[in-house]
Amino acid sequence: MKFPRLAVAAVAVSISSMAIAGPDDTTKALMNESVSLLDWGNLRLQLILNRRPYKGNYSYVDYDFDANTIKIAHLVDYKGSEEDAENYYRSWFASVREWAGYDKDGTVQATGSNYGLFANLYAHNGYIQGSREDLDSLLADLEKKFRLEVRHPLASGLMSSRTMMKCTGKLQGTEISISVE
Repeated sequence: MKFPRLAVAAVAVSISSMAIAGPDDTTKALMNESVSLLDWGNLRLQLILNRRPYKGNYSYVDYDFDANTIKIAHLVDYKGSEEDAENYYRSWFASVREWAGYDKDGTVQATGSNYGLFANLYAHNGYIQGSREDLDSLLADLEKKFRLEVRHPLASGLMSSRTMMKCTGKLQGTEISISVE
């Protein structure tokens, strides 16, 4: 008779410990936050960029709250001259602009609208709240927020130098700016 009582006690203890198991306050706080279309679009764009050529390096997408821009950054461990780096930058900018649906003169052509392919990643698939014109206007405005940035250390090795060469520009257009920081 002692064995069944022990078994019942063990089951009761295991059931009561399962009842108190679960997420802590940190996990609950994260579970209660919904993902925005901005978060989702940034992630989708980042995944696409990191599947493209230039794989030896890393790209990320981030919203800059203060500047109200979406930064598409490309980190490079580049071991060439400054002149070669500038050619690399121009090549990367041209590639990203092409992936976004722009031609060489900076005009969007792939979508038949006034915004490129990247902006579409920030919309619902197949569902439009409001009119198509409202969505097109929203995405055209979003398209103006994309900024491209490439940076690399002037010394070999990504973390070995604090002096960085940096190239920035808008997704729309053809202009770039190169600086040393």
